[in-house]
Amino acid sequence: MLAIAMKTRRMIGIVVAAATLATAPAALAGQNHTRPQPVAGKTDNPARISKFEARKARHVCRDRANEKGLKGSDRDAFVGRCYFGRLSHAGVRRECVRAGEAKGIAKAALRDFVRDCVKERTKGKE
Repeated sequence: MLAIAMKTRRMIGIVVAAATLATAPAALAGQNHTRPQPVAGKTDNPARISKFEARKARHVCRDRANEKGLKGSDRDAFVGRCYFGRLSHAGVRRECVRAGEAKGIAKAALRDFVRDCVKERTKGKE
């Protein structure tokens, strides 16, 4: 008895799936489905940082909040300020690296250029 019920259930499932597949192309024919085109470069936003860099900044901020023994809303506020401050600094640093590379600065001098560039661009933010 159980075997017959399982076979019947399986057959009903197959019939429903076949009917769905048979009517799907007709239902979708009138719709215009376009997929977004992939971006050619990495990103148009040079200040965007990678997932790894964001995770690293988040962990550093959490560790600093733990060292200070912050709890509750004070901790949340501190972590938010720390995290977004680090993200903006990383974005500015990446912009400076790209600017230095565009000028053709060699690797040895690029570090000094980036350091000065970041100081100059973040001077008004502090």
